[in-house]
Amino acid sequence: MLAFVLSGGGNRGPLEVGALQVLLEHGIVPQMLVGASAGAINAAFLAVKPTIDTATGLGNLWQKVEKKHVFQGNRFTMLWRVATGKDSLYRNQSFQRLIAENLRPGTERFGDITAVRLYIVATRLDTGQARVFGHDPRERLIDAIMASTALPPFLPPWRYGDELLVDGGISADLPVRVAVSQGAKEIYALHLVDAPRTGQQIRGLFSIAEQTINTVLSRQLQMDLEESESMKGVTLHHVPLTGFYGLPLWDFSHTEEMIEGGRQQMEKYLQATERVATSETLSSLRAALRRGARRARRGLSRVPAGRWLLGRRVEDAPGSIKIKS
Repeated sequence: MLAFVLSGGGNRGPLEVGALQVLLEHGIVPQMLVGASAGAINAAFLAVKPTIDTATGLGNLWQKVEKKHVFQGNRFTMLWRVATGKDSLYRNQSFQRLIAENLRPGTERFGDITAVRLYIVATRLDTGQARVFGHDPRERLIDAIMASTALPPFLPPWRYGDELLVDGGISADLPVRVAVSQGAKEIYALHLVDAPRTGQQIRGLFSIAEQTINTVLSRQLQMDLEESESMKGVTLHHVPLTGFYGLPLWDFSHTEEMIEGGRQQMEKYLQATERVATSETLSSLRAALRRGARRARRGLSRVPAGRWLLGRRVEDAPGSIKIKS
């Protein structure tokens, strides 16, 4: 089973969109989609129908997003929310409305997704353990997306029944293990990589909060990748998507460039892996031909005519084939 696993990365999510477009253009179509945080948005919207047209539409949706859709308010409203003991610096009603308005009609619950298997990862606030949506077809997509993108301290936790859930990236920023546990044998893991910051760059409340979150995510990710790469019978394509570092979380003005950047990086990755595959195939073919030639020589050496022919060297015999490597 072929799976796409999409990491978190906030407003750099369009990088994944560009990479997804290229994968689909190359005829690489998922049977499973797993996402966390920003990757949860991309996975949920693509899962309805994993085609090039859907991926293009997803890019168009990202281009519509503005600060007011996700981080509604200003410094005064943030100070007021802190002073009055609210759960976050920003409210999430505007973001919830954006997601709800753009979900395709008739795809309210996981059971409505029939083209692929879809899993979205959030994190239980009380235990820090991953909470995977998608096993129960009655679960709502909006609950899964809102829970998986509830990044503290910026956005409030999402309450689902008696569970209080936050950003999925906290427990599994690149949820490869979820895909493997559900039967994936080949995985394209699209990883929105953050650039390391120096001590001089980490200043102010927001910068410190972001760096703290990124440190936790990096450690968790390293463990996940090491474990996944050691799993037998699983082919993992780890595709780091880089660039557009240092943008504030509420800066959505570079979407078009990010999509193009994701496209270019995925094209480069596929070209590199195709060269490797071609090289390995030719190497295997040459090795097989050499083994065949050695067996033929051994067989010829057992008969008088063969010994005479070998004495003349096979390369000099009429109609012989020369193998060059």
